[in-house]
Amino acid sequence: MNDPNPLVSDGRSIDDRRVEAFVNIFSDLVFKVPSITHLQIHSKISSRRTYAYEFAYNPPGSGPYGPREPEWLNVAADHGDEIPFVIGSVLAQENICQLTGVERCGQYNRREKLLSTDIMNLWTSFAKSGKLDRRHKQFEFRGDQSYIILDINGTRSDTYLRSAEHRFAADLDEIALQARGI
Repeated sequence: MNDPNPLVSDGRSIDDRRVEAFVNIFSDLVFKVPSITHLQIHSKISSRRTYAYEFAYNPPGSGPYGPREPEWLNVAADHGDEIPFVIGSVLAQENICQLTGVERCGQYNRREKLLSTDIMNLWTSFAKSGKLDRRHKQFEFRGDQSYIILDINGTRSDTYLRSAEHRFAADLDEIALQARGI
C-alpha cells in the first residue's frame, strides 16, 4: 500500500511542503506585497520622506506555536515580532515585565538589547527630524528602493525589498485581469 504522506528528499512530508508553500504565498500576498505597493505609492505621490524596514531577527519562541513550531516556519520574524524591541520592553526590568505581561522579560541577551537600543534610536531620530541617520537612505519609487534591515547581526541597508515576490504578485494580478477580459 502506498504511504498517503510520503517523505520528500529533505525528510519532510509532501503535506508539510504544501503547507509551507501556502504559508509563503499567503504571507507574500497578504503582508509583503501590499506593504511594498503602499511604500511605492507613498514615495511616488508624497512630498514627505518614505522609509522602509524589515525586521529580520527571529526571537526564540516567538512563533504562534511556541516550541512545537515546525522548523521551516521558524526561519523569519513573524508579524509584530519587532514590537518589544521598538517599545523597549527588551530593556525592561523584571518587575516592569510582570506588570505588563511581556513574555521573555529579563531573558534577553546583550545583542538583543543592542538591537532594541538601535531600533529605538532610529525611531526617535525619525520622530524628531523626519530623517534617519546618514547610513540609511529613504525609499524612492524611481530610485533603488532602499530599506533598512533590523537584525541581531547589525542594522544595515539594502535595496529592492522583496522584489521577486512583488513581481510574482503583479504577474498573478495581470493574469487574473486577462482571464476576466479586463
